[in-house]
Amino acid sequence: MFTTKVCVIRILQLVTKRQYRGAEVFAAELSALLAANGHQVWFAGLYAAPDQPLVAQQAINIDLNGSRKAFSFELLKKLRRLVQDINPDIIQANGSDTLKYAVLLKSIYYPNKPVVYRNISMVSSWTKNGSLKTWINRQLFRRVDFVTSVGQESLDDLVKTYQYPVSQTKLIRRGIPDQVVDAAASRQALALEFGFSPNDPLIMHVGQF
Repeated sequence: MFTTKVCVIRILQLVTKRQYRGAEVFAAELSALLAANGHQVWFAGLYAAPDQPLVAQQAINIDLNGSRKAFSFELLKKLRRLVQDINPDIIQANGSDTLKYAVLLKSIYYPNKPVVYRNISMVSSWTKNGSLKTWINRQLFRRVDFVTSVGQESLDDLVKTYQYPVSQTKLIRRGIPDQVVDAAASRQALALEFGFSPNDPLIMHVGQF
């Protein structure tokens, strides 16, 4: 008889905070799927969660409640204590401030702890070439072990902007969970909630203004 040995990975998913925004929602869905497949996942927000926090199902949900300063050494210490307690095999940073805290954690305390960064945007649109911010981010990315990106253009843009090795990147598009939706019932619920006629036309916007 042959038995299959399942490799359980301990994963720390870092998000800015447990809020309903693109990067965080994707990280929560990924965390839930990883946990459902038997891995141990911690879904951690650097800052305090809103009144209705985003929850990654079957994962351990944590808020570090750090200060929203340019840099908080106290927050870095909280993150270090968390890593000491859970000893993750890998840390995934999901945008924004998670990059600097994950890299500083690795550089100062855990040089052998792999850090993966997930890129979701065109980084050149919010950093100017030759600026101090671009130079700092370039130094941070030198300590990142691997980068995934949701689109080829955004991946090419990151490689060019931060001079990151293509060999340490991979294109992984967003997954879409399968859900069965009763369109008629959903439309009726919206009509009741917002007080319009069930026959009124609806326009849906997906994204952020």
